[in-house]
Amino acid sequence: MKFSEFWGLVRSDFKRYQEYWSYGTSLFTNIKLILMPAMVAVTLYRISNFFYRNGWKSISWIIWAFNITLTGAEILPNATIGRGFLLGHPVGTIISGKIGNNVTSYGQTGLGGGLDDKDVGAGKGLPVVEDNAIIGVRSIILGPVVIGEGAVISPGAFVSKDVPAGATAIGNPCRILKRAEPPK
Repeated sequence: MKFSEFWGLVRSDFKRYQEYWSYGTSLFTNIKLILMPAMVAVTLYRISNFFYRNGWKSISWIIWAFNITLTGAEILPNATIGRGFLLGHPVGTIISGKIGNNVTSYGQTGLGGGLDDKDVGAGKGLPVVEDNAIIGVRSIILGPVVIGEGAVISPGAFVSKDVPAGATAIGNPCRILKRAEPPK
């Protein structure tokens, strides 16, 4: 990964936070935004991922451990997260897998493997969350599943099967509440 690519990802996350919180561009609001625990967690993940992808794995895991200690977010350095990632609350969040662009993940969400060795595009047993999805607070996405573009995972849902694009998943185990046309 080139530094310019890393910096572009950080800037896209920052811009998404500015839009979400309706912050202006004054120096004070930018400093406030930079110091938000969620923004710090995502930025530390980006730094650890940069080192991981450039072969400095020991440093990446040290930054990962620091991120957990400082923010409470466990976002693995080998996870892949697209542009404009918005993490609502970092404490208790665990992310391992692949996340697309402009995904919103609220507090204490879990994304990871453990159910199967199948690969759906994120690595053995890991989930893929496509662009513009929303992951509700305290929801869990476990195993080699695909969460389609624009899908919504309701708060507290346990997802262990694919969720189609534009659908809403609710409950434990999850069931599909509605299916809408995916965003264009």
